[in-house]
Amino acid sequence: MPSDVGRAWDDLVRRHWKDLWGTGRAAEAARTSLRAYLAAIQQELSRQRRATPEPAPIAHREAPRPAVAPAPPKPSLAPAILDPRSREKVERILGHRFHNPRLLEEALAHPSFTYENPEIGLPSNYRLAFFGDAILGFLVADALHSGFPDADQEALTKMRSRLVERPALGRVAERLGIGPFLILGRGEAEEGRKNRTILAETLEALVAAIYLDGGLDATRAFVLRLLGTELKRPAPAKAAPRPPSRRPRPRRR
Repeated sequence: MPSDVGRAWDDLVRRHWKDLWGTGRAAEAARTSLRAYLAAIQQELSRQRRATPEPAPIAHREAPRPAVAPAPPKPSLAPAILDPRSREKVERILGHRFHNPRLLEEALAHPSFTYENPEIGLPSNYRLAFFGDAILGFLVADALHSGFPDADQEALTKMRSRLVERPALGRVAERLGIGPFLILGRGEAEEGRKNRTILAETLEALVAAIYLDGGLDATRAFVLRLLGTELKRPAPAKAAPRPPSRRPRPRRR
């Protein structure tokens, strides 16, 4: 309350307190003074409100939203290539039941089919074959390293090459019986199922597909079952060192 208004109120109360409740000119003058005092207070409060800045609004904080798990990937809309019976037969041959059947179809898909049917959206097995070649080489090297502790590096390298080279893999795939299930284009449909190069690449792709679908242990079990007999063949004999040359040394003059 401002000091001048406060003094006016004190003077009013002191001089006219009794007159406020009476009648006549004195009472009317007292009430007029009271109204003037109240009006002065109202004006002063209005002035103070205009002069005082309004407090800044309190920022509204939203409650933290609970973390939402990402939506699972939508299943592929591409039609299945292998019918359920054929897929079951291949899985029985491989000894692995696929959680993602699309991986199995990709491993069996030759580029000729992908080229002739782009609208289906099925990738060829070339990328899987590249990956499977590395996985197969690792698992074979691991099995040879454990199975032949006395073999030297040269012998182990020869054994691994003998097992993972394309002609050998083609023969293994032929014995396995995956030829009838290859997904081929019309250009390869007649001879492709017997082509050992195609069969070897498909076998490498199947190794990668099993790894991506079931992990390393499932892939190791498949490879050991596939190449178990070959992995037990004895290591090649170490070549005898050549005797030192006995050529006569030149005489010093």
